[in-house]
Amino acid sequence: MVALFTGKLQLFSSKPDIYGMTNKLTPSAHLKRPSLKDADDPAIMFSTFEYKPGMTKQAAKGWKDLVKSTEETEPGTLTYAVFEQGKIILTVEAYESMFYFENVHVKSAAVEEHRKQNGDIRVGAGQIHCLKKIGGYLA
Repeated sequence: MVALFTGKLQLFSSKPDIYGMTNKLTPSAHLKRPSLKDADDPAIMFSTFEYKPGMTKQAAKGWKDLVKSTEETEPGTLTYAVFEQGKIILTVEAYESMFYFENVHVKSAAVEEHRKQNGDIRVGAGQIHCLKKIGGYLA
């Protein structure tokens, strides 16, 4: 522990990405169910997807369609927010469980249609970060 605070130990392999901390982001698509506050062990995702130059607006429409379909057909999706930031789309999602995310949402017709619609305009595969609620905090 002493070496951690007095030595030249590098804690991170690179500078961390920070999203939305310097400006207010307003969701371009959003759903939030009242049951979110009661979820004991939700699966929470923070994702980033980069799109080819000039394609973010097209991508955002696809995300809006996905959120609408999810709201209509997936009661176990507790929240879904989509944000546009330059050529990046950020999402914050919560599901009643990891099982629900993997076996209902990911396998849904809406997600498959979204992949077909937006897959070719993405740059890379995107980054998905899974968070867990521990002691009332996200870890």
